[in-house]
Amino acid sequence: MKARLFARGLLVSFVLSGLVSCGGGAGGGLAGGGIGGTGVSQGPVTGFGSVFVNGIEFATERAEIEVEGQTSGITQADLGVGMVVRVEWEKDASGKYTAKRIKYADDVQGPVEGITIIPAVPSGTFTVLGQTIKVDALTVFSGTTEFAGLAGGQIVEVSGLREANGEIRATRVEVKTGTTEVELKGVVSSLNNPPGTFTIGATTVNYSGLPGGVLPSVVISGVCVEVKGTANGSGITATSIEIDDSCSLGGIKNGEEVEIEGFVTGLPGDTFSVNGVAVSVASLPDSGYENGIKTNLANNVRVEVEGKITNGVLLAQKVKFKLGGDDGASGGGSGGGGSGGSGIVFGEAKGQVTSVVPPNTLSVLDGTQPVTVTVNNDTLFEDGIQRNLGNVNTSSSLKINFYTKDGTNIATKVELENGG
Repeated sequence: MKARLFARGLLVSFVLSGLVSCGGGAGGGLAGGGIGGTGVSQGPVTGFGSVFVNGIEFATERAEIEVEGQTSGITQADLGVGMVVRVEWEKDASGKYTAKRIKYADDVQGPVEGITIIPAVPSGTFTVLGQTIKVDALTVFSGTTEFAGLAGGQIVEVSGLREANGEIRATRVEVKTGTTEVELKGVVSSLNNPPGTFTIGATTVNYSGLPGGVLPSVVISGVCVEVKGTANGSGITATSIEIDDSCSLGGIKNGEEVEIEGFVTGLPGDTFSVNGVAVSVASLPDSGYENGIKTNLANNVRVEVEGKITNGVLLAQKVKFKLGGDDGASGGGSGGGGSGGSGIVFGEAKGQVTSVVPPNTLSVLDGTQPVTVTVNNDTLFEDGIQRNLGNVNTSSSLKINFYTKDGTNIATKVELENGG
């Protein structure tokens, strides 16, 4: 296959139990059609029309949308592909999902430092306020031409998923102009060590400039906060600190349905955490794993988990291993391998569209090699490309990341070549 298979030439022997997402629209997701209910989903936005998160299409006509603490005048247009959002939803008996509330808060905003790029993947790292940011093939960039266009000193807003070591796997990086304010979201630790400070990961927050140099009483070790202020080296001098509920899915009612994407932490055993939520797979049968098997579970593997909350624990009904982030079958981190079945190959194609069969198939000419891919609700769509391919035609030139299984190419990301 000419379509520029990534340099690692990775063959991953995963058992793939469903190439096309079972989510989205009527009948998708937890419980299936015919059963109503309410729940919460957390994960990156993958496309619009409505809003797509975790393979589910959420109607937004009745949704309250909150972006960085603001709701007044905020609409769906203020959301972007790659933003990690929390969606509170209801589902009717037909299986249609309707968002009641969508909340977005970035993970960190500040000046870029220490850029390291691995061009062939593409991947790499940079730092913002002492936070290590990892970039992979699924990272969405806004305001710059991909990772190569990023420059030291630029102010960026980063949304992503925290790995087991606290580093941020970026799902979206947006260059900001006209601001010097910095922001950081995360869990408080090392409170008052030294006095007047705490840390979020590797970043020191100095709150001595708050009124009276006193923290709000609700800010204690272990809680999630959003800090705003000014940069102080790799730290922050805070001008405001507020409790934030988007580090984990707090406040979920017993019996509610939950869908969450993130990195596994806290193994070994049948209970682990994803984005701060306790998950149990003790009762999950082998058929409940998609894109892999139970033994593929490992710390720092990227998964999507579906289930119901019981006494504060998410009892998993499905675990899907996310594909394509860094050419690893888990979509990032360790945990590749598996047993039985043929390999998965990751690739990239760039070229003019030669045919489109809406809503889920398109072909491009990569040099002289035709490449056909299937898209689904998990595919990331950038540059205004519609999920149903309604605005894609033979005048379009696209860049497509995909994986191949049993001769079928499944698109993980579709964008205009050279950013349009």
